[in-house]
Amino acid sequence: MIDFVKKNGYDILKMIVNQIALAVLGIIMTSATYENDKLFFITSVCCTVVYLYVLYIMVYDIGSKDKPAIDGKRAELKPWRGFWISFCANLPNMILAVVAVVAFLFMEFQQPVTVYDKAGDELQVYIQTDATEGEEKYDRISLFSDNGAKAYTDEEGHEYESQIKNALGKPVLVYEKNEEGKYEEVILYTDIGDSLYISTSGEPRAISGQTSETLYGISNAVLKLSQSTYAGMNSILFSASHYTFLVTPLFPMLFCGIAYYFGATGRRILFFLPERKQKPPKYR
Repeated sequence: MIDFVKKNGYDILKMIVNQIALAVLGIIMTSATYENDKLFFITSVCCTVVYLYVLYIMVYDIGSKDKPAIDGKRAELKPWRGFWISFCANLPNMILAVVAVVAFLFMEFQQPVTVYDKAGDELQVYIQTDATEGEEKYDRISLFSDNGAKAYTDEEGHEYESQIKNALGKPVLVYEKNEEGKYEEVILYTDIGDSLYISTSGEPRAISGQTSETLYGISNAVLKLSQSTYAGMNSILFSASHYTFLVTPLFPMLFCGIAYYFGATGRRILFFLPERKQKPPKYR
């Protein structure tokens, strides 16, 4: 493999540069359409097609340059050359994908917290959001803790007052809706006094300070940038799963493998279309 990298270093580097440029294009296009699911998905598909097409043309050209030597028996056909060039170019993405998945498996997540009132009934709580034109607004929230402790709205039998924090770790106030439809601020208590965390998305997050969370956060962020062309499809079809990053590098590897073989053997992927005639070179 080391010898292969040395011999094909220029092509590998060129492919990495092309992938970075296409990733930037994907970031621009998908970030402009992510608020509309249909447009987000269509844009992602189009960016992916362009991404794979550019890589295909690049590697097909490499195969075409090797064809005369192969036809003249001066060189041996290596049908997997395009695949391995793409493999080397995508190796950082594959390593990061493995790191992200392994780190995720070792991450510890907050546990959901159910809030009870004095009667023992479950209570829904709200967080005050930015007011619009002087009107107070409230968003329904989910509460989580590091250890799954239950929360209560009265201190009878519970000595530990719980502080509510947002994702940034800043204290926030929570409210409950009374029978008249108005919101009243509530103080929550737990059995152990640990801080509770709010989530407007209803999803728990990893406990901060864990090494696995840091590794996951960094690798996942880099993958989202480098694999931006797939963002819409991953979001709509697979709920933005990080496991898809294990699969996405296979697409350029497959296309590059086919491209080199076709270029080196004179085949075309659109064989059913007439081949464009090449203009004869001009001589001075």
